[in-house]
Amino acid sequence: MRYLRSKRGPYAVPAVVVLAIAAGTVAPSVTGASSPPSLPSVTPAQLVSEVLSAKAPQLSGSLDWTANLGLPDLGALQGAVGGGAPNAFNPLTLLNGTYQVDVWLAGNQAEHISLSPAPGQEVDLVRNGDQAWFWDSSTMKVTHLTGLSGGQAAPSQPTTVPMTPQQLADRLLSHLGQSTSVVVPSTVYVGGQATYELLLTPKSAPGTTIDHIEVDVAADAPLQGVPLQVAVYAKGQAAPALELGFTRVQPGAPPAGELTFSVPPGATEVNHSVSLTRPATPAQSSTGTGSGPSTLGSGWEAVRTGTAPVLASPQYQTQLSAVTTVVQVGSQQGRLFTSELLNVLILPGGHYYAGFVTPQALEAAATAAGA
Repeated sequence: MRYLRSKRGPYAVPAVVVLAIAAGTVAPSVTGASSPPSLPSVTPAQLVSEVLSAKAPQLSGSLDWTANLGLPDLGALQGAVGGGAPNAFNPLTLLNGTYQVDVWLAGNQAEHISLSPAPGQEVDLVRNGDQAWFWDSSTMKVTHLTGLSGGQAAPSQPTTVPMTPQQLADRLLSHLGQSTSVVVPSTVYVGGQATYELLLTPKSAPGTTIDHIEVDVAADAPLQGVPLQVAVYAKGQAAPALELGFTRVQPGAPPAGELTFSVPPGATEVNHSVSLTRPATPAQSSTGTGSGPSTLGSGWEAVRTGTAPVLASPQYQTQLSAVTTVVQVGSQQGRLFTSELLNVLILPGGHYYAGFVTPQALEAAATAAGA
């Protein structure tokens, strides 16, 4: 494997979204032929079943990631999230604009995701079995992780950050349940592949910021049932707020050389041993109690809550002040981060409430939880 290369591609969908709060998001763009493909009719239930039962694909291709969230200038958070080094890759840069991502997927066993977030910069994530490597050319640093999934691929435990349309769609479809209207209104080509469009719309959720979600699902083998594109539309917006979709797809096992990693000459390698296996803990409470993050509510109006010490750290208060506004929640003064989709309420002590809901819904959730 050669680095740097003149190509489009590394790290995928940002999950360390705003203020260091992970919030798996979504996205796609419609590409391909001018006339839609002619496909047999399918019911929404049949298509959803195909998506949820589809195997992790083997393919090579390119994705477009687009974020149009109406965010404030996040430059003040560069030091807080970028990892310390002045030129280090900062995931927050992916929250504005369009980026091209190259991917090589080998089912659940291995993947390589590559991105060029700035001219002359390459960021790569390579995982093979129980090992992974994260490479940032601007810092000449490799982070090497071992011990992932106990040394075996874990099809039921995708990485925390959804990195492909399939992972995003699986997460969405598994959680929306009866609160969603699901239809199959049309067909479209994505990355040269014929797909069905699956349209997800909230039935009754006045507190959500999401208007609808489009998932384009491959119709033909060997990719049948695999989502190739996902787009999230915010209320009141004509264009997608988030898009993640293939522009080029080549089914079949990717070249073996794309699934291995060699430390580039002159690079520094840092080794970490980790485990993706979660310890046995009590079920997360719907009331927001417990030691870790929890969920208030369900469906489209679900709110994620927890405590992130970094949000209360004195060294980051100036940066947070630059991208948030002061709000009053009961007897407490908090700070509110807003965008077209994701909103985050931060209270004293680093306690946060985040979700694809309106600021009013966040404040109501915090008040109901006794904040």
